[in-house]
Amino acid sequence: MKKPDHLAQRDSNDWVYEQLRQLRNQTTTSSQSDVLQQWMYILRFYATLHWGTAHLQKCSITGTLTHQRRLKLLRQYWPNQRQARQASNTLKNYSEQARYEGWVPSGCDLSDAQRLKTIIEQGMR
Repeated sequence: MKKPDHLAQRDSNDWVYEQLRQLRNQTTTSSQSDVLQQWMYILRFYATLHWGTAHLQKCSITGTLTHQRRLKLLRQYWPNQRQARQASNTLKNYSEQARYEGWVPSGCDLSDAQRLKTIIEQGMR
């Protein structure tokens, strides 16, 4: 069975994010914009999830990982990257609120999500 290409999936999530951003700039209704912003935030989380998983695979970690197991492994393999792990946890928590509780991120929240994504990707190389 072929291993999933998590870096390619991260790139796909980034591409979809950009498509949603462009679509959001063209929408006219608030409800459409809200849904787009929710999914944009969620995609930021999933992009970083695949980034972290790809780097765990380099450490010979394979198989399906729960969010809790992934965070534990990130602590183990990147003990000095507390800021990146905290950023990952923040993205996870807010993306769950957007997906399951109806939280609508603002433009500032989306900027924060991008900043957190950058922290994670720079910290876990």
